[in-house]
Amino acid sequence: MDVKNAVYLALKPGIFQLHFMRRIFLYSLFFVLAAGMSWAQSAKQLNAQAEAIINDDPDQSLAIAKKALKKAQAEKNKEQEAEAYLNVGVGMYYLDDYDGGIAVIEKGLNIAKKIGNKNLEGKCEGIIGEIYVYEAKYSQSLKHLSRARSIFESNGNKKDLARCNNSMGIIHKNQYNLNEALMYFKKGFELGDDIRKGDASLSMGEVYIQQKKFTDADKILQTAVDFARKNNDKYVLADAYMALGEVNIAFGKKAQALKYLNDALSIKENVDDQQGISKVCVIMGNLFMSTEEPDKAHDLFLRAVTIAREINTREELKDAYLGLSNTYHLKNNDDSAYAYLDKYNKLNEEILSEEASKKLSQIEESLVAEKRKQEEKQRKQREAYDKFINLVFTWVFIGIILIIGVFGFIMFKRYKEKQKANVEIMKQKDEVEKQRTLVEEQMKIVAEKNHEITDSINYAKRIQQAVLPGDTEFHHSFKDAFVLFKPKDIVSGDFYWFTKLRPALTGRRADSSRTVEEGDKEYIIYATADCTGHGVPGGFMSMLGTSFLNEIINEGKVFDPSKALNQLREKIIAGLKQTGA
Repeated sequence: MDVKNAVYLALKPGIFQLHFMRRIFLYSLFFVLAAGMSWAQSAKQLNAQAEAIINDDPDQSLAIAKKALKKAQAEKNKEQEAEAYLNVGVGMYYLDDYDGGIAVIEKGLNIAKKIGNKNLEGKCEGIIGEIYVYEAKYSQSLKHLSRARSIFESNGNKKDLARCNNSMGIIHKNQYNLNEALMYFKKGFELGDDIRKGDASLSMGEVYIQQKKFTDADKILQTAVDFARKNNDKYVLADAYMALGEVNIAFGKKAQALKYLNDALSIKENVDDQQGISKVCVIMGNLFMSTEEPDKAHDLFLRAVTIAREINTREELKDAYLGLSNTYHLKNNDDSAYAYLDKYNKLNEEILSEEASKKLSQIEESLVAEKRKQEEKQRKQREAYDKFINLVFTWVFIGIILIIGVFGFIMFKRYKEKQKANVEIMKQKDEVEKQRTLVEEQMKIVAEKNHEITDSINYAKRIQQAVLPGDTEFHHSFKDAFVLFKPKDIVSGDFYWFTKLRPALTGRRADSSRTVEEGDKEYIIYATADCTGHGVPGGFMSMLGTSFLNEIINEGKVFDPSKALNQLREKIIAGLKQTGA
């Protein structure tokens, strides 16, 4: 070992620790900056992020939704607060906390109702109904789904209506009303966006499996896989793999089926979809039963039972009970087989209860009746409208006839009156001609007088401009000075005044509060004044003001502005012979 390597080995622990500490620092800085950026975002932006990643990363979606809730409450934004409650509830639902998800979404539902946001109210109702579907509580589910569908049909929200249709289809599928289920799934596919098309494709494939139409199932499930990959929807992708596993079991391709099922299980475990894990375990258990491997099947069914009991999903629990019953039967343990078969029968009867089926039928009939009621209401409204329009046209026609008659009578009467009036008009015409001649002569006189007055005022303007300081005087004292003087009339009631002088006395003057030394200072005094009135009266006032300022400052050497203004006031009062001003 050379010296270089020895030094490296001696320093290696310290170098590693330095790199480790630097990496920890950078990660900490990254998370601090990320947290700051997250808080800087609005509740609306956070809600949009949570909704966008729910299918890909429900844990992160839930965390962002909780931040959105705090942000919305800080902003006192009720609409975004309700949206955040919905997103938090959906995140909990995707992570298999069904009851907790419903409780949170109900808070958002209450806010949506209070603020009158019908679309958000429909979303909350639809998701609550969807959760109840997965809990196999169909009566409660139908109540919420029917409300959501009514709202979405009214406001034309096709995307969320498609989601409701998919949920309704799942209820029919689980009640073995397979044709009705397909009808709803096809509606969901037709109305939905790519995400809902993926859901509908998957559900149609599951129905075809129940109908033993495995070729059709294989084809539509491949479509579901394509949509899932396009949408990065891990839930639909895993479920599609799971269903393709069942299809391949039916085709006798057990190795391919096992590959699909293992892929599905891997995704389900990755996203922590406990309900999905229990489903895959049931199907894999059935696969091992077909290969006469009851021990493997037993472990998978038992895992499914444990998960289904924990998250309260009755469909998966029912199927797992049946699987365990078959497993124990294959192992010649008839007591356990009958015990689990009894559990299966009881749960299956509960799920397929007459009440749920009756409720489903009632909901369907209610929706059809409501639709017929709306159509009948629209028909009556159209009939009433047509009747009203016909009545209006009738009265309009009568009105037009009456108007024409009255108008004709008036025109005839006026014609007669006009004939009589023409004679009088001819007499008056001559008188008008005489008056017009007289007016024209008077207008000529007025025009001449106006011209004389205008000439006089223009001359007064030249006098006023001669009195006002010129641009040259300003430029001597201020290099960049300019004058913008735009009188309203020919002569102006406003004026500006400028002078530059050096005091002739030394020491404190009797009429000034300032003390100057001869030759020390040169005063530049400027005034801008707005006189009362404008035009000729204002012009007279501006001339008086200019004259008095020359007298007070240039001759009287008054440099104090207040005294100068007081003297100007006194001179104007005296000059105009005013008192009490």
